Formats: sequence, C-alpha cells, structure tokens
Amino acid sequence: KSDSAAAKAVDANKKRVRDEKGKQQKDVAEVRVDIGELKDAIKEAGVSVDNVAAVEKKFNALVNKKLAKEKAKLEVKKRELMKLNQKLKEVQKNQAKIFCGV
Repeated sequence: KSDSAAAKAVDANKKRVRDEKGKQQKDVAEVRVDIGELKDAIKEAGVSVDNVAAVEKKFNALVNKKLAKEKAKLEVKKRELMKLNQKLKEVQKNQAKIFCGV
C-alpha cells in the first residue's frame, strides 16, 4: 500500500512539475511576443519621430525661405517709404516758402 501511495505522490509531483513547466514555457512565450510587439512599437515610434523631424525640418526651411522673401520685400518698401518721406518734407518746405511769400 505504501508503495502505491508513494507512487501516486511521485506521479502527482511529476504532473505538477510538468504543469508548472508548461505554464512557465507559456509565460516565456508570451513575454517573447510582448517583447516583439514592443520592438515593433519602438521601431514605429522611431520612424514616426524621424518623420516628424523631417517634416519639421522642411517646414522650418520653408518658413525661413518665406521670411527671407518677406524681409527683402520689406526692405524695398522701407526704401520707398524713406523716398516718399523725403519728397513729403520737400513739399512741406516748398509750401512753407509759398505761404511765407504770400
């Protein structure tokens, strides 16, 4: 009897070990899948970051180009305004002479 009880206990222990080993293997497989998904997510995030950086670089270049053009236009307008201001001063000076002469 004791041999059969011991054999049953040994069989039960072996089954528990097999079941536990199976659970551990399943857990390891799940962790490997999770790691693979994490790697994919990191790669996608890296690509996304690279894409955002590329778009940002292009956007900044475009903005700087537009700003340079606008700056050049403003300089032209500024020179034109200065010329008009000089002409206005001449006209006011001439008007003062006319009024004084009357």
